[in-house]
Amino acid sequence: MKKLLSPKILIPVVVTVAAVVLLFSFGNPKKILGLMLSFNRIYLIWFVLLMIVYEVVRFFQWRVLLRDEGVKVSLQAQVFSFAGGEATRFVPVGNYFQNYLLTSAEGTDFTYSSAATTLIILFEVAVSLTALVILGLDGWIWLRPLIVVGVAAVALLGWLAYKRRDHLRRPDWIRRRARLNRLVDRAADEIKTFDKGVVSIIGWRTLSVSYALAAGYLVAGGAALYVVLRGIGVNNVSFGEVLAVYFFSLAFGLIFPLPVDIGVTELSGVGAFLVIGVDRNAAVSAMLLNRFLTITSSIAIAIAVAFILHGELRKALNGRKGASAQSGGSDAGERAPDGSDRGGREPPERGPGAPGQPGEPPRTQRTAVDRGDTTEHDRDPEPEDTSGNAVT
Repeated sequence: MKKLLSPKILIPVVVTVAAVVLLFSFGNPKKILGLMLSFNRIYLIWFVLLMIVYEVVRFFQWRVLLRDEGVKVSLQAQVFSFAGGEATRFVPVGNYFQNYLLTSAEGTDFTYSSAATTLIILFEVAVSLTALVILGLDGWIWLRPLIVVGVAAVALLGWLAYKRRDHLRRPDWIRRRARLNRLVDRAADEIKTFDKGVVSIIGWRTLSVSYALAAGYLVAGGAALYVVLRGIGVNNVSFGEVLAVYFFSLAFGLIFPLPVDIGVTELSGVGAFLVIGVDRNAAVSAMLLNRFLTITSSIAIAIAVAFILHGELRKALNGRKGASAQSGGSDAGERAPDGSDRGGREPPERGPGAPGQPGEPPRTQRTAVDRGDTTEHDRDPEPEDTSGNAVT
């Protein structure tokens, strides 16, 4: 119960409910429900077909990123984890449920594989902003300059932060607290693993292919919104205008600092529809109906995949992991050409003092000097001679 009432869950739920209530109060609730119930069922077939195209192309993007990241899991595992993630991406941090499924069923490193999921979100933002610069929204002449200036500013800040990452110094108030220091160490290790995943993906070929795939399935998503609009009887807007509305609502929902986009996306989409001349009741109906059909389709696809790939579902429920934790889903002992694990781990330490090497016994823990948190009270140990007696 405490987890359900935590701010991480409570705040997004409250914001989502408030946004939906605001949407209904913005128009005439009776007319909004009437338009939704009057949806022409023949358009439902087109919507489902477009959603299948959307999911298939999106899966291939996920598969390409995992492959180039070096994550070695079966096709069945990729399909199952992807379908599960698609059914939950509408809840807070639900995009990363597919990484949890890979970890639970195949023993992959969650942090390492989550780099692919994060890049998918960034690709969607990039495609949406590019499309808005090209298509624009009639009446919002400020939109194109805002996007160009905003992207340039974010890119500059990101570049400066990346260049200064090695010069960051841990504050003394953290270094003086052992427990907090360990938490920071753990977070730093996770960031390094995530960074390895991103670096392994970044390349012109991977970026271009992933960007093209993102553009493909997002156009299918915009077409689905156009079909919904036609289904409730709105015929006075063009396909290009609906695409602009879709890309604007998607970009706004992804950029807005909340872990869930339900409600935020709909509000921004309604605002964009009003700009192009759509009636407010029709705009609210289209956005809410599109969300309902999208969620329903994703859940139906996930259930069908879980039924077909029941073996993967059993592995996920059992939480099977390899005897030695696989990093990034690679088989034990498999190495990348550079000698590192394909999952993103560093290769085993080599040298006179490394475990399993002659010369010195293996080190079982990191010393204060290794951690870099020595104080003025730390002293070097007394050297020992070969007989084990301290030298005086």
